Amino acid sequence: MAVISNINGVALSDISKIVGVGDETIYALDAGEYPTINPTGMEGWWRMDEGTGTALIDAMEKADNGLIANGSWETGEVRDAVGFNGSSTLVTIDDPGTDSHLDFGPNEEISIACWAYLDSGGSSGTFLVKNRESLGTANYQVGAFDAGPAFILWYGTGWTYIDQSDSGEYPTADTWHHFVFTWTYGVAASYKIYIDGLSVALGWVLGDGTANNPSEGNEALQMGAVVGTQFRLTGDLDDMRLYRRTLLQDEITKLASM
Repeated sequence: MAVISNINGVALSDISKIVGVGDETIYALDAGEYPTINPTGMEGWWRMDEGTGTALIDAMEKADNGLIANGSWETGEVRDAVGFNGSSTLVTIDDPGTDSHLDFGPNEEISIACWAYLDSGGSSGTFLVKNRESLGTANYQVGAFDAGPAFILWYGTGWTYIDQSDSGEYPTADTWHHFVFTWTYGVAASYKIYIDGLSVALGWVLGDGTANNPSEGNEALQMGAVVGTQFRLTGDLDDMRLYRRTLLQDEITKLASM
């Protein structure tokens, strides 16, 4: 019987946990670097650990790999991170097709989690956006904008937009923060933003959160900007995760404690 000493070139001694997710397998390297939480509903996981080149690999092995344009590799909160220059950096992940696992529909739950380092020279920018190739579409868009971290979407007849503009808790620049955005489409009270594991106060700027017909389409998933040039991010992103469920408080605490 052959003895397995490595998986895809990674020594078994370096693998802390192997988690099966349906037909997918996640290899979490080096105990303590990536916290283990329930992988159910995980649609994409971009660790941003490549450290070189222009490819951004989806650790879920669903082939949702991205292309980095005009970016840089920086020291991340966990290993490496992608640097965004505020003017031309963009990560593009092609849409897998109509009604793909990257789109979310009525009554569905969504959670987006990532680490972000916001440069003091520009605090307004997009972390992750889907289906916004024009000003009239957005299945989801999250980021840290002038008024604070926000979730924006186009729901067929207008925008709905929630942020923390009245909370006075805008995250400090020039340091890493962990962000989590969760929502059940159509349920206003379900929407929450967490910074460094803690829920922050929110207020609806446009709409009231009851819209339940999000715009779905075949436009790309993007990081760092929308509609080509708007809402450019100045800073770094690390460990981007997309879930089709609401993350629990203990899971959010774990993700923020890396």
